[in-house]
Amino acid sequence: MIFYFLGDKITRESEIDVVFDESSLEPLKDYVEECIESGWNEAIDIVLKQGGRINPGLYYYYQDRKVNYLCHTDNFEPCINKHPFVDKMIEREIEDYLTAKVLECIDLGEIRNEGYSVSEGAFALNADLTDYNVLVDVYYPITISKGNTEVTESRFSETFNVPLGKFAEVAEDVVNEEILYGTFFNQIYEAQNPEVTVIPFSVGNAKIYTIRERGYNQEFLFAIRGWVA
Repeated sequence: MIFYFLGDKITRESEIDVVFDESSLEPLKDYVEECIESGWNEAIDIVLKQGGRINPGLYYYYQDRKVNYLCHTDNFEPCINKHPFVDKMIEREIEDYLTAKVLECIDLGEIRNEGYSVSEGAFALNADLTDYNVLVDVYYPITISKGNTEVTESRFSETFNVPLGKFAEVAEDVVNEEILYGTFFNQIYEAQNPEVTVIPFSVGNAKIYTIRERGYNQEFLFAIRGWVA
């Protein structure tokens, strides 16, 4: 671990003194950002296939997944919007999941075992959805020191090319039409938004919607249940 972080970027002057240069920060940044990416790969797979939730409370079990209901009713009436701000819901889910995973991934104990002093500040992670990207920003002050020298890094970030913002926007449009009309006119919507494909699939008393965006491999699934006799 110590050589992964500091490698040949550290020149050992003696058994006690170690000299750091500015480039010594890069292995530390790479390590933390690899932990962000590892957690992200897990989070995005769940979020896309489960309607934006890591652990849905109200869901339809579909293809071995708990697909979150964005709109739901048990009566013969329009469904009730359970998540009015889909983008904010997804941001919170990603932030909570990644915070736990990144902290679990980062292990600075080996550096301490090599005789280095390591201090850590408070950890804060923020996920920001735009139409076609997700920016994950971590503030986590880490200082590694030995003798009279030290290296400090506080900010780590990764940008992921996933159209979660657009998925959230389209999902809200679907929910609004389901509430107003009891259905979603996907052919009309696609004619007005040719970059988007919306596929409804009826299963029992529910519908599973799949949203795709032109030029991207990902798809977003969510469930709706309305006008149940």
